[in-house]
Amino acid sequence: MKPLKAYLTEYLFDLTDKFPRLFPNSLKTKFQRFSIELYFKNTAKTLYNRANILDHEGRCTSINITTAINHNELVTLYKKIKIESSTDVYNTPPKILHTEPPDYPINTFQLLAFNSRLPYAPYTLNGTLQIYSMYSITIIHLTSDAIYLSIDLNLNENADRELFNIDTSAISEYYFFKSLNPFSRKFLEVERSDSIIQEKIVNRLNKRVKEAKKTAASLIRSWGILAGNKNFIVSGHFINSPTPYIQTGDYDTDEVIDDFHLLSRTSTWLCDQHKARWDDRRYLYNFEIDNFLLDSAFIDDDNGQLTQSGYCQSHLFLSLITETQNQYKKARDAINPLLLKISKNTTKDLQCLFEANLESQLLKKRALAITNMIDIHCFSSFQEQALKKMEGLNVDIENLLSAINERKTLSNEQMQLKNLRFNKHYSLIVAGLALLQVVLAAIVIDWTGTSPAQNPVIKNLTSLCEWISTHFQ
Repeated sequence: MKPLKAYLTEYLFDLTDKFPRLFPNSLKTKFQRFSIELYFKNTAKTLYNRANILDHEGRCTSINITTAINHNELVTLYKKIKIESSTDVYNTPPKILHTEPPDYPINTFQLLAFNSRLPYAPYTLNGTLQIYSMYSITIIHLTSDAIYLSIDLNLNENADRELFNIDTSAISEYYFFKSLNPFSRKFLEVERSDSIIQEKIVNRLNKRVKEAKKTAASLIRSWGILAGNKNFIVSGHFINSPTPYIQTGDYDTDEVIDDFHLLSRTSTWLCDQHKARWDDRRYLYNFEIDNFLLDSAFIDDDNGQLTQSGYCQSHLFLSLITETQNQYKKARDAINPLLLKISKNTTKDLQCLFEANLESQLLKKRALAITNMIDIHCFSSFQEQALKKMEGLNVDIENLLSAINERKTLSNEQMQLKNLRFNKHYSLIVAGLALLQVVLAAIVIDWTGTSPAQNPVIKNLTSLCEWISTHFQ
């Protein structure tokens, strides 16, 4: 059934088609993307019979949360792990921060299950019984200022069913205005009804992402770490079956184009992706999907077995690249307005440039540490592509540092110019004050004395004339 917006959109398009001179070009360009479809109206009753997160049958096996932590939080975390984990922890980080990296930067700890009925279960979190079964944590300690915590949450068998086989047979093909609010940026923008189907899948997946973030925040708080200021990088692990869907029911193939899916190995128009070197596994990232909370998605092959690979062999280390890219974009966007203008407040500009330079230097050090970790310790099939990604990121950071240093040089020259102007004005002020002092001294002299030889001004002038006559005869 079409909504009222769809009828209004079609009616307004018909008017612009019949009476084009009555409408501005700004309105007619809104219809440009779907002008052919709106002109030749499709009478299909059903756009897609069902929708799916993937292009084939599969499941979502786990959700990974990666975030940066500082050294004090690392010490607190190790203390908690030593008490609550079944893994023996012998070497905890020192209380004094060292600059050299540890010998092996990656430590994975397998902890007990959620809501375990076993005695001495460490965590019983409300709401996780029907969603998550097990979890593990990985600590990536690269340098003193590049420390990451990775939490891998394993979903229960049926916790992801709402992402698959969604009935969308009631949604027909139509076009509608995204917003009728004249103050909205989406005012009179036209969308196809498949965006409604996409929104259904995105909302359901976002629900799982929010639950994962909430669970990870609860775990982090239980370890004595403040979770409110953490930036979570979320990666979903999907098992994709190579067997396509088998259509059930009698559908009119003239009306149904195909089943709708959001993520696919072959579709690249919604995201960027890495392909594994030895098989068909894909890592999807940089999604161009509105309100999509997942930072990346790993599509794995379904071989009938779910094997847990180590951090170095899987896709999880790629989240570190995403986190570093986010920090770079944040630093770049914060400093770019200052690089593109000259302000009269040079002192404030220099202070901001010094802070941006320090932050960029730390970011450069962190990116170099991640590059070395990928090169030495990670043996994933995405290693080569990840190194190329880091190479490009290192170049971007170098360019940002170069721009900051150039702007610092310009600000220093601006400061020197201000100092020259100030010294010039200061010299004039000093000369004026000296002249004022002479005048004040002349005022207090007693000019009524009977003997001119007793007047200090006359005495000084007489002495000066005698000295000149003596030396310049």
